[in-house]
Amino acid sequence: MSDLKPANENPWYVLMTLYGEQEGEEIDWELHEKNRRAWNAWAGQALSDKQKKHCAESSGIDVAELSAWRDLQDEIKRRHKEAWESKNAEGIYPGLPEAKDVVDLTQTAFSNTVVLKKTVFASLVSFYSASFTAAAFFSSAIFQAAAVLSCATFQAAAVFRSATFQAAAVFSSASFEGFCYFVETNFGLSTGTKTCPPVFRDCQFAKPTSFRAARFATHTPDFEGAVLHDKTTFTAEEEDKDGPFWPVIRSGPPHQPQFWTPFSDQPAKDARDSYAAIRHAVAKQGLPDDEHFFFRREMHYAGR
Repeated sequence: MSDLKPANENPWYVLMTLYGEQEGEEIDWELHEKNRRAWNAWAGQALSDKQKKHCAESSGIDVAELSAWRDLQDEIKRRHKEAWESKNAEGIYPGLPEAKDVVDLTQTAFSNTVVLKKTVFASLVSFYSASFTAAAFFSSAIFQAAAVLSCATFQAAAVFRSATFQAAAVFSSASFEGFCYFVETNFGLSTGTKTCPPVFRDCQFAKPTSFRAARFATHTPDFEGAVLHDKTTFTAEEEDKDGPFWPVIRSGPPHQPQFWTPFSDQPAKDARDSYAAIRHAVAKQGLPDDEHFFFRREMHYAGR
């Protein structure tokens, strides 16, 4: 952890907090909205019109927010340079990052509350080995490409409620020391063409964790070596009006073609092991109906 760098030395974080950082325990939502609009205008450069429309619908923002670069670019460029130089008096200004480049927040120490609600990540983002001292809010954030949070440490609450991961979501060896919420999180899109493996290998969940109503479109979550908290919640249902919660087990033509699971390269053994880990988690909580639901899915893959 000695290699961690302060967040204010990272040009992407400076862009995320262009109008200021969150101070104290209470979130300044007006400040966050200003920061989010600037970030999304910048990120929108890397998105097609179709992608902008989908991101806006998924996150609940106005699509114009992702098309505002032309109007806001001068202010964003000026503010970014001023903010960087005010926080890094002896450093050389690295320039405004390119929207199509990897968002590199590797080994970054976040000492303030991080609020990225409805933030759009247009390219691969890495929080590898990052440390979050205060709460981290990724609610309704959109990850267009892979998201790497391996070896990250969340010392307070980690909130990914209604976030959408369109590609790999890699949390391997992450440590969740506070409450953890993946409620209504979308891991992949049932109508998409990309696969989304949610990888939680060797993760440590120290407090209650919720995957309630989370949707796993193409892959079941990989919990190999993970330590789940005794109070970990999963949804033991096939689907609701919005579609399946788990990858659809194909046995002939789908009764709802629009929700048919896209191509998945997940080996049967991995799917079996995933359902087994979840079954054990719900069994410890004395939930026989839930246990039976996941046991049926586990057995489906057992002989394949």
